[in-house]
Amino acid sequence: MKLFLIELCAFLLGLATMALEIIGLGVLAPHFGIPLTVVSNLIGIILFSLALGYWSGGKWAERNTSKIILGRILLISACLVGILLPLHGFIGSLLRVYFSVTSGSFFATVILFAAPMFFFGVALPHLVSLGTKGISKSGILGGRIYASSSLGSVAGTLSGGFLFIPYFAIDSSFFIISSILLLLSILFMRETKLILFSPIFFVVMFIFSPLEYRSSGGITRMDGSIQIDLAKLKKIDDINSQYGRIQIYEGMDEISQRLMRFMRVNRELHSGTFLDSDELVFKYAKFNRLAGHFNPEAQKALLIGGGGYTYANYFLGDTPLFDVEKIWK
Repeated sequence: MKLFLIELCAFLLGLATMALEIIGLGVLAPHFGIPLTVVSNLIGIILFSLALGYWSGGKWAERNTSKIILGRILLISACLVGILLPLHGFIGSLLRVYFSVTSGSFFATVILFAAPMFFFGVALPHLVSLGTKGISKSGILGGRIYASSSLGSVAGTLSGGFLFIPYFAIDSSFFIISSILLLLSILFMRETKLILFSPIFFVVMFIFSPLEYRSSGGITRMDGSIQIDLAKLKKIDDINSQYGRIQIYEGMDEISQRLMRFMRVNRELHSGTFLDSDELVFKYAKFNRLAGHFNPEAQKALLIGGGGYTYANYFLGDTPLFDVEKIWK
């Protein structure tokens, strides 16, 4: 087998590994934030999964290895990354309800990233075995393969933070990484019928990938106070920041027949406002007024955090406090 193909595969595996790790932070952040425990869970579980994959892949490659076996491993890896498209939002939303930040992020990382990282680890010993089979200078060639993988990891780290999340958002990033792995599997399985599965899975991924960019029809109720027809939403803006994807929509509340605007961050609803007043939209925000109830003599208030600034606008327009001190970050 041509060494260039082996080195290219090692490079792209390294890129996929680190890019997926960086994207993982973007996946967990909307549900659990990014405290030290969440970052530690992500890095620790990914490293453990890779180590287990290296160990298992080494034993497997010692017994039997071939281009077809490597292609199958890459195909499985592509499928495991591809199913993250419809799965990651559901898993994160579910676990944050029933678990703490530490345990929830742990289980989310295991469910979402342990399996693909394990197969990334399994693939590398097979690459080394294929690249050095029957060659006397196996040490030099093995070093080149590991160097290619490390360079790919550098590229994946940089592209994850500066390219994938800011410009492609999370779902499209999963789609790109899975597509790369699918193409690699095709290169190694050209002689087998399994190659037919690759384009089929690619089409399935393509169907799932745009879900983040579409609004499904039907009326949905949010917070029990408004009712919006998602099919009639008008997208005002769509921005990919270093923290996630920010989308601004306008739509008509079916209950009050009032036009409203709301903001989503990484597909999660963050704030909403009526366009004809500063009245609070969601019931939970109105509980902030309890501060004035319990301390009616207060002369100053400190507002930390802005979001869509809906509560800040309401507070400044309807408050008994005459000396307002604001810190918005």
